[in-house]
Amino acid sequence: MGAIHESSGRIPVDVQEVNTPTASGLLDSPGMKLSGDAEGLAALKSFQEGNRDYLKFLIQEATSVFEHHVDFKAPDGTQFRLVHDVRTGEFRVEKKAI
Repeated sequence: MGAIHESSGRIPVDVQEVNTPTASGLLDSPGMKLSGDAEGLAALKSFQEGNRDYLKFLIQEATSVFEHHVDFKAPDGTQFRLVHDVRTGEFRVEKKAI
């Protein structure tokens, strides 16, 4: 784990936890724990193969925004949410209710 940095009035953040994985196979990297809706997982896998920059953006947003989640659409238009659990470092994909 990376060094924890503190500044007045802020919650300590583990720097390695916030960094976006850059190795090939983002979703398959050893530190990446991903679970949830099968269709949503398939959508993320399709981004890995066809739109890596968008996948990196989604991961970075889910780890850095205050709510620790980001909404996205699958190529077929189905809406999902990628949720980052800051305590465990795991990611979960949920289908959004319409």
